[in-house]
Amino acid sequence: MQTLFKIIFFTFLSVLLLACSQNKAELTSSTNTKQPVKEITVNDLTENTLDKYLIIDVRESNELKVGMIPKAIHIPMGQIASELPAFLEKNNKNQSLSELKNKPILLYCGSGKRSYTSAETLQKLGFTNLTSLDGGFNAYNAMSK
Repeated sequence: MQTLFKIIFFTFLSVLLLACSQNKAELTSSTNTKQPVKEITVNDLTENTLDKYLIIDVRESNELKVGMIPKAIHIPMGQIASELPAFLEKNNKNQSLSELKNKPILLYCGSGKRSYTSAETLQKLGFTNLTSLDGGFNAYNAMSK
């Protein structure tokens, strides 16, 4: 009886280890194929380029008093993963979320770091057409003065 138990236990352990090693290999290969987030500068922005994007300000609420890029919506970085899919589904009822994940999205923050990180987060959720504003709102605000 103990021998049968040992055989079953070691068989189960072997299958578990094999499954874990395959998942790790899949994760590693999918991570290595991830594309870097596209970045644009404020010099690349025109009225036409802004019109083609859903523009998302990922700054915190207390940072908005200095202004926002026209037509931008506000979703703080900490809420982007949960709030953006809900926003897209609510405002685009005739399209599926998988279709909406290809929508051109421009993210910005104060300097460009949080928007880049937010874009990486959205990439992991399957969003594919993401752009981060290099220099963020600080650069935009300086250029528009």
